[in-house]
Amino acid sequence: MDQNKWVREYLELKEELSDRDNLQLVNQTDSEILVKSFRNRIYMIDGDTNEIYVYIGTYMYTDYVDIVHPPRDCRVDRNSTKANYRLYKNIENEDIRQVHITRCDEFEKEHKIIILNTYLSDYQFHKIQKEFIELAVKKGQDEACKQILKKYQ
Repeated sequence: MDQNKWVREYLELKEELSDRDNLQLVNQTDSEILVKSFRNRIYMIDGDTNEIYVYIGTYMYTDYVDIVHPPRDCRVDRNSTKANYRLYKNIENEDIRQVHITRCDEFEKEHKIIILNTYLSDYQFHKIQKEFIELAVKKGQDEACKQILKKYQ
C-alpha cells in the first residue's frame, strides 16, 4: 500500500511539472518559440548558408595587458589607417570571421554584408537574426534573404 502511495505521488508530481512546462511554452509568442528553437539547433547548421554577414567592427591590435584582464584589441573607425582587421558574423550560424584589413574588400565583394552604423552591433545582430528566422519560417529562405538585405543594406 505504501508503495502505491509513492507511485501516485510521483505520477502527480510528474504531471504537475509537465503542465508547468507546457504552460510556459503556451505563454510564449511564436517569435520566442522560433528563436528558442533556432538557438537549440544552431550548432547543427554547417557551411551551407546564404552567406549574409553583419559587419561587427574594425579593430587594431594592442599590446595592453594587465594582471586582471586578458589582452584585447581596440575598436577603431571603419576606415581607420590603424586598423588591422574587421569582424563579420553570419546571421544563420553565428560564424565569426576575422578578416585582415587587406582582404576586407575582397570578402565584402564575395559575401552579402550588412553594415550597421552603431556600436551596439551585437544587439542589432540578434535583432536582424530574429527577423531573418521569422521571415525564413513564414516566407522561405529566398524571400527572407531579399527582405533582410533590402531593409539593411
